[in-house]
Amino acid sequence: MKKSSFDYICEKALPIDDTGKIAQYIHLTDEYIYPTICKDPQDEDWKKLIKECFLKEDSVFFWDYITVAKDGFGEIVGILCAVPCGKRLTFSDGINVPHGLQDTLPSVNEGYFDPLVKETLEAEGYCITNVCVDEKHRGHGIGSRLLEYCVREYGDRVLFLDVIAHNENAIALYRKFGFEITKEYYGFSGTEELLLCYQMVRLPLD
Repeated sequence: MKKSSFDYICEKALPIDDTGKIAQYIHLTDEYIYPTICKDPQDEDWKKLIKECFLKEDSVFFWDYITVAKDGFGEIVGILCAVPCGKRLTFSDGINVPHGLQDTLPSVNEGYFDPLVKETLEAEGYCITNVCVDEKHRGHGIGSRLLEYCVREYGDRVLFLDVIAHNENAIALYRKFGFEITKEYYGFSGTEELLLCYQMVRLPLD
């Protein structure tokens, strides 16, 4: 049978996967965190940074923590990143940060990644840090497939994530998989104005 671009599969990322595409989808996860580091998801310095993270075992973007969605031709069209709690992780520590990102990265480390690393170190289970689907492939259930894969792999542990309060579509998707809002807080936006966010938790089924 002839393959279609809509024959999607989800699987664990591999060291040989296209880190440029993965970097692009990490950047597009939201409009606040990563655009503060660099505005362009295709930026070469950004791609270099994520490529180094992808191969570094204590990075939040280590390849083994990433699930990729691929179309029928093997192209990556979405990602989900779920990091194990209780491990001392980092974003850019020990990495040769490209010159073009050295001025913008510290504020994002301080405002977003440092609190995330502290939270995952002290928590249990898995923290979902990124979910993104290519805009051209939305509406085909890829987000659901990524969450299904994640729940199948890690659903015997507590799963939690953070979502911006106005992202109603994402909240509805997470509720579909048993996540419930457990906390409200104001989080990093890249500016002085903080964003209302929710933490959502999924407990293991008995």
